[in-house]
Amino acid sequence: MRCVIDYRKPPELCLPAVFSPDAIRLSSARRDIEEILADMGYRLQVCTYEDWARLQDFLAEIYEPQMLNNFGGFTLYKALRFGSGALLETGAGKIAGYILEESFRDRYDSSYCQGLVVVPEHRGRKLSVYLERYNFLQAMARGAKIRRATIAPTNLPSLVSSLNHNGTIADGIHPYLDFEQTPRLLISMPLTIEAMAANRLDISKVPAFLKARREGVDYRILDPTDAEALIDLFHLGRFQIAAVLKPGIASEGSALLALSNQCLQVSFDRG
Repeated sequence: MRCVIDYRKPPELCLPAVFSPDAIRLSSARRDIEEILADMGYRLQVCTYEDWARLQDFLAEIYEPQMLNNFGGFTLYKALRFGSGALLETGAGKIAGYILEESFRDRYDSSYCQGLVVVPEHRGRKLSVYLERYNFLQAMARGAKIRRATIAPTNLPSLVSSLNHNGTIADGIHPYLDFEQTPRLLISMPLTIEAMAANRLDISKVPAFLKARREGVDYRILDPTDAEALIDLFHLGRFQIAAVLKPGIASEGSALLALSNQCLQVSFDRG
């Protein structure tokens, strides 16, 4: 499987790529997110090895025992000691969400997401968008050039946060990666300020884009529940999934928008 290392979603599909020179300073960009969440009544803090016991208790509360096996002691140790993460707390000091990523010493010093969760009572406020974006910046500060994750194709809220709001793409699929043996989309993001700014979807622009482009050539519309079609899509290697579409835009139900490699100006790892 070829790995995507860079891309640009078409400007006619995206929000304006506006960022200030201060955004280049990663610490300043992280503080901006911390302040946004503080105004919403939350405290966002970097997750460190000192948070081991507290995070382990939180994971035990939110995950079923089978899923918790994915967070064995050594996996948690590696992410906390050598990766990056953040805890989102309420004003009362209770954990409302977390993100945790593990670093790998490949040619891109890739950062792999081990988990991102916002507890149900705090969902609907784009908190996962801010958590993911915050950790993009943390991983960049550690020298990572690519960030990767996995999301089930039917987990539409998480895909909307990542693909639409934060500008990632899905550049592959694995038939099963957890105890439920469900397929997982492989999520990719080049870690640059420019990529973070230029790839965020403007959902209002989608109808005009679809009208101007050719289905089957420039884009494809896929059912997120059709695992076989998704596997075939990535097997052919001509398209990458770039967005989630609301019901009524391209089909009766929610759909996945795949764009051609040419539309995305994709660069692949040649190694």
